[in-house]
Amino acid sequence: MLDQLRRIEPKHRSAASLRRLKIAFAVVTALLLTVILFLSYQLYLSNEAANRGDEAVAVAREFSTHITSISHVTLEKDMQEIAEVSTTNFLTDFQEATGGDRYEQSLREVEATSNGKVISAALDSFEDTTATVVVIVEVTSNNKTLEQPKVETRRLQISLRRTEAGWRVDHLDSAIAIEP
Repeated sequence: MLDQLRRIEPKHRSAASLRRLKIAFAVVTALLLTVILFLSYQLYLSNEAANRGDEAVAVAREFSTHITSISHVTLEKDMQEIAEVSTTNFLTDFQEATGGDRYEQSLREVEATSNGKVISAALDSFEDTTATVVVIVEVTSNNKTLEQPKVETRRLQISLRRTEAGWRVDHLDSAIAIEP
């Protein structure tokens, strides 16, 4: 009996039903291709944003090393390295906050040196042209008035702006010492 049921097949389908089947197949295929293209584009955008975020974090790490690694011996070079990854806005704020030449002169007078080592960095917020990065830095400082080097861990919150030259530090929002 099962053999008899298996043998019952339509000998040929009508031309109209074959046409409907082909159209349905074409529609399903087109929908699948559309979904695949859409998801691929979303993945591309996601990766592009992640790459730009990674670039901002890299600049923040570089800046954090420069701003915490200053020596009275190489002061001009150190300041130039800070300027290379900063906007004019940051440099103006930095000059006003430190007193510019007075700051540099005081570093020379006490023969100050500091060496910063980035412990970690993470993207806090991200938009197309702005980003905020939080960086944890271990800073070893020394000068002729200290008996031994002083080691501190600092949390830097850095605002960056995307410029034609790439990501640049626009503002140092905070530089808080973290208690051990």
